[in-house]
Amino acid sequence: MSLSAKQIKAVVLFSSGLNAKEVAKQLSVTPATLCNWKREPEFIVLSNQMLKHLLDEAGSKLVGLVSKAVESLEGLLGSDDGKVALKACELVLSSNGLKGDNEYSFMRYGQQIGPTSLREYENDRQRIRISEVMGG
Repeated sequence: MSLSAKQIKAVVLFSSGLNAKEVAKQLSVTPATLCNWKREPEFIVLSNQMLKHLLDEAGSKLVGLVSKAVESLEGLLGSDDGKVALKACELVLSSNGLKGDNEYSFMRYGQQIGPTSLREYENDRQRIRISEVMGG
């Protein structure tokens, strides 16, 4: 089964940050319809593909900013203001995984993404079913 134009538009709208009520209104469908669509493997896969694309795009932008950020931090490390220098040190350490996990750590980019193909989706569903049967 392939997705309709409205279903594809719903994925795009959800990916842009709209909630179910807003998406339903824009597409002239009920929230219950959206809920049903969200259970369809093709919808799930396309949503995950969109999420992966957005995260990859954001990651590329972040990589492009790294050299500027490092230069700025380098300048702040030598600040005459001790609080500024200390904060810069904390940022350098945390972004390199040396000061624990927090909102500044680049390690947080590795967000878990669900299946991005129907084959992966079916494999995941099969693993879940087996795990449930095995009592895990």
